Amino acid sequence: TFALELVGALFLSGLWSDKPFFEQAYQSVFHSVSAFCNAGFSLTVTGDSFTPLANRWQTLGVLPVLIIVGGLGFAVLYNAGLAAGSRIHTLRNPPLFRLPQDRIRLTVSTKIVLMTSAALLFVGTVGYYLLESTSGDTSRTPTSLLGEAWFQSVTFRTAGFNTVDLGELQPATKLFAVLLMFIGSSPGSTGGG
Repeated sequence: TFALELVGALFLSGLWSDKPFFEQAYQSVFHSVSAFCNAGFSLTVTGDSFTPLANRWQTLGVLPVLIIVGGLGFAVLYNAGLAAGSRIHTLRNPPLFRLPQDRIRLTVSTKIVLMTSAALLFVGTVGYYLLESTSGDTSRTPTSLLGEAWFQSVTFRTAGFNTVDLGELQPATKLFAVLLMFIGSSPGSTGGG
């Protein structure tokens, strides 16, 4: 947990490069922990979360990764890490005439969580994109709308950050968001619903 949050804070530090070093470090660590824990707390004074930073790569890449990894759950992360390590070991030291008996595999619950999370992220992104593309707002390009759809698809389920004014969304998009919020994240994770 601490390693992931520290790496996330290092990547997020560029978002506040105009601030003094200690303020930049504090903002980075705070938002990294908030994203990994799926808390959604932001230190912006105006209350607009990441709206001014919506098109930055840290906002569209680092924050969603922290939210997703935190929302998978510790048991899933542990099992996936063991399975990946076992697979790497098998690739480095291949058995000659048999399959390795001690290879660690993904559990059924890990497979369900990973597949469900991927499906919800895909459906959420496509659903948001299609619903908001009918809004008639010409200020959003298809690329910016796709980034917005990706970020909101991730954060709707558990985190609570936003890159757009949620009050301005289409009513159908708000209903869609409620469905994603109801589903939430996986059991045993840092997220809720």
